This record gives sequence, C-alpha cells and structure tokens, in this order.
Amino acid sequence: MKVFTFICTALSAFSCLAAPSFYSVTEIGTLPGGDISQGLDLNNSGTVAGYGSNADGFENAVVYNGALAPLDPLPGGRFSQAWGINSSGAIVGSSESWNGYQRAVIFDPSGAIDLGAFGPDEDSFARSINDAGQITGFGTIGGSSHAFFYNGTSLQDLGTLGGSFSRGFDINNSGVIAGTSENASLFNRAFISQSGGALVDLGTLTGGNFSEAVSINDAGVVAGWADDEFGFIQAVTFQGPGNATPLGILPGGNFSKATGINNLGQVVGLSGILTGQSSFLWDPNFGLVDLATLVQGSRFEEFYAYGIND
Repeated sequence: MKVFTFICTALSAFSCLAAPSFYSVTEIGTLPGGDISQGLDLNNSGTVAGYGSNADGFENAVVYNGALAPLDPLPGGRFSQAWGINSSGAIVGSSESWNGYQRAVIFDPSGAIDLGAFGPDEDSFARSINDAGQITGFGTIGGSSHAFFYNGTSLQDLGTLGGSFSRGFDINNSGVIAGTSENASLFNRAFISQSGGALVDLGTLTGGNFSEAVSINDAGVVAGWADDEFGFIQAVTFQGPGNATPLGILPGGNFSKATGINNLGQVVGLSGILTGQSSFLWDPNFGLVDLATLVQGSRFEEFYAYGIND
C-alpha cells in the first residue's frame, strides 16, 4: 500500500456569507524506491517538511518545494524526520546518530547539524523553529522526556508541571512555546512557556482532567485538545490559562483533536465521523467543516491534515 502526502491549496477567498473555500490537491510523491511520504509542516511559501521512506526502507527527512528532495541524516545515521519549517525555509527534526541515539537537528544544506541532548546517552527531538531560529522539542532524561528551548547554544530543560514528563511541540515568533506536561496529579496538561520560562498550565474544559497543546500562532492562540466532564475529547483553542474553547466534532463522530493553527485563527485537525475519521477545517467565520467535502477532483478517499499556513 502506498501512502502519499498532499498539499491542499485554497481556490477562492472566503465570502461575506462565511462560506468555506474549496481546495485543490497536489501530490508530492515519494522518494525513489520508497512507498510512503508524509508532510508534517509547511510555511507560507508552501514549502513542506516531513519524511518519506527510501529504497532501503528507512524513514528519511524530506522537503518539498515543487519537487521532493531528501535531507541527509547525521553522519553514520540511517533514518531521520523533519518536523518543523520556518518562513526562511530552515527545517528542524531528528536524526539517528552514529551511535544509534536520536538527536534533535537542524537540516543545513551541508547536512544535518546535531543540536545536542541532555546527556551523551540520551535522545532528543526538535519539533518547531520560529523565524528567529529559536527551537523547541523534547529530549530524554533517564527514560522520561523533558521539553526544551534552544536559542543557538544548548538545550534548556523546561522542567515539568510537577509530573514526570513534558514535550514542546510548537514555538511562535514571540518565543512562546506550546506543549504538554504531566502535572502533580498525573494528568497530562497543555502548557505555554515564554522563551524558556516557567511552564504555565492552560487547564482543560469544564469538568475535564486532560489537555494537550500542539500548535500556537503569533497572536498566542493555542490549538490542541481537551476532555470534558464526560470524558469526551474535543479539539480546542486556548486564549490563555483556563480559557479553552471547544471547536466541536464532525457529525457522527465522538472525538476531535486539533493539529495546527494559523495566524488567521483557522484550525485543522482530526475528527471522528460516522464511517471512521476525517480531517476538519475550523474557521472563526463558519465553524467546523469536513475537509474532504472541500476538496475537488482528488483520488484520495481520506485526508489527514497536520498543518495550515496563512
């Protein structure tokens, strides 16, 4: 089975009637000898970062800008993934190193650059880079993971909300990091951190216990998910601590999770539907829409959206 990454491109502007745009689909293909590709982030130029399988069967970081190209792993490494890209096209992710450990990297034209880890026998993973070159992600410490902030020198441990782990997933152009951490009550909670400062618990929906933050825009609006008093998981946006807004669930489904937000406040993610699951687009003007209903002329039957640009 082949799995292809695609780019959805809006065909028209939003109307005064608050109707959603339709989208066209561009397949980015696969690496020579590979059968899988997956886009994980894109910038406003439409350049996509992600990974694809290569002829040896290993995952290889890729970039797509009209053509799909591999990004070399660290020397001696066999596999890599690209997770984040900024406006200038700088890409971060992870790569196997010569000794088998995974390392957070920035992919330079000359090759992957190791950003380090919390120890010589630890793994690290970069997830996002902003336009100032600040990076977030997470690294292992004795088997647990801690979110980090990188500002050009070394990984700064962000600690936790009182529990055993934390992970940084996104950083905006003001240096605000969004992620998730276990708290002292052993619940996973969405957090933000300003440029490596203390983690701030964003809370959850009324009566819920869990939440996760996966994306943040330049206005500081965070997208992710949270559970409610009945245990149902919904995609949410956070406008600050204790201010979670549910985005809804597609008809027939019983869950939704956000995966990305842009500077227009539009959110993409995944929702259950009557026949399984599908990606959604949420817009402040018209609410929640099944992305599959907005795509024209595509041979794809299912869509999984991981990011949205402006």
